[in-house]
Amino acid sequence: MPGITTFGGTVDPTLPGDASATMGMEGSEGSTTTPADGTSTGEAGSTGPGTTTDIGTTTDESSGSTGMGSSTGMGSSSGMGSSSGMGSSSGMGGSTGPACHDVAGTYDACVNMADVVDTTPCAAPGASTCLTTGMAPYTGSVCSRNDCIDECDCPDSPPGGNATVACSDVTGDPTSLFCNLDCSMGETCPTGMTCFSGFVCLWPTAAGIGTPYGDCFNNPTGICGLDGLCLNDGAMPTIGVCATACPGGVGDCPAAPPGGASPTTCADLTADGAAECYLDCSGGAACPPGMTCFSNTLCAWS
Repeated sequence: MPGITTFGGTVDPTLPGDASATMGMEGSEGSTTTPADGTSTGEAGSTGPGTTTDIGTTTDESSGSTGMGSSTGMGSSSGMGSSSGMGSSSGMGGSTGPACHDVAGTYDACVNMADVVDTTPCAAPGASTCLTTGMAPYTGSVCSRNDCIDECDCPDSPPGGNATVACSDVTGDPTSLFCNLDCSMGETCPTGMTCFSGFVCLWPTAAGIGTPYGDCFNNPTGICGLDGLCLNDGAMPTIGVCATACPGGVGDCPAAPPGGASPTTCADLTADGAAECYLDCSGGAACPPGMTCFSNTLCAWS
């Protein structure tokens, strides 16, 4: 589970950085996947003013024989944190608490156009937290509350999607619970949000949109976007290229950059059971300008 650090007090000093593996591809702030030799994911993050929380996870597993790798970077930051009020009491006959989800707060974006954490849209003064990915430039964010005990202490979900309202340790620290929209079982996030790392809905920032088939070898930080992968050729990579998942087939893939003849392809290069979009240069198809054909398989940057 992710490591967490809070500005103003360390909850867990472990802050795993971006890990890399080996299909031949490594990751930046989205994630990187290692074709066939195995995959490793690392997630880490930080935040801005007030209390900041960083989420990160690392996983290592080996499989296949192709030798490509991937890494993931993720984190969360929390803005000002405080505790929530207690339930109200009702006249004679005992006390009653508020109705489920009857609390202030939103699941809005909380990183502004200047790439600064701003909990104003969270609309829960004293209990607002901003969960973010990685270090600035942030690729995604979402408002949260840091005073929940269970999901009823969290705001109701916004319209669109069926992600579940949860009060959970998204930062990996079981003593720190945060309201969030859980997409870990394949639920759909509200329109405009992305299921980051397969477990929590976030709003992409401008940096989080990513560059299709971008150069994550020479520009590793955030170029692949919130849900992108950076494919590389190992722990000491010599190439890198951004990729995205394509669970629905090649129709999920972005168009190829101009200037090449390598077709857009969707296949499981990393042997992790999930297909990725890439430009197929097998058979001598020309890559877009600046890219080279790695291992007679895919167009990449070096």
